[in-house]
Amino acid sequence: MFKLFLLLLLSVSLYADRAGPYISAGVLRAQFINNENFVTIEKEYANGLEVSAGAYINENLSVALEFNYLGEYETSYSTNTLSVIDVAVLAHLPLFNDTLDLTFKFGAGNLWWQERATFEYSDTTSALITGVGSAYRITDKWSVKMGVDVYYFAYRKTKEDPSIDLQFIKYFSHVEYQF
Repeated sequence: MFKLFLLLLLSVSLYADRAGPYISAGVLRAQFINNENFVTIEKEYANGLEVSAGAYINENLSVALEFNYLGEYETSYSTNTLSVIDVAVLAHLPLFNDTLDLTFKFGAGNLWWQERATFEYSDTTSALITGVGSAYRITDKWSVKMGVDVYYFAYRKTKEDPSIDLQFIKYFSHVEYQF
């Protein structure tokens, strides 16, 4: 998947109306949305980090590969650490002579879950991602972005356990550099 993404990134950057490929990094605040069937969450917010690389296909469409460290969440009996890597397509609505962008995101990824208590447990699951955001272009190369992404995933401790649908909401702010 990563090789295919790099090939897509390089090929679309040759034809991009904008500056081509980009990298970004920033901070995030993630909120664990508890399901009534799940344990009590004592600390439902956590701070984390996000890094991404992508390319503009044109001024209205881009692709991104993102890594998010979503932080630690405390339940009544354990501490849980979550990270996700995802691939997303972003639709852009440029406004005010391409100074402001409204963005809409749709993607899929892989979520890593590590649970620590009197035992250790870790697992991966797939996640569906949707989001909205905005970007302000400071220069042709630099942008400041803010937005909200929602991660939908199913959690199951063993194959015999029922699947529990859970969500994370990620509020983020980062800077982007376009090459």
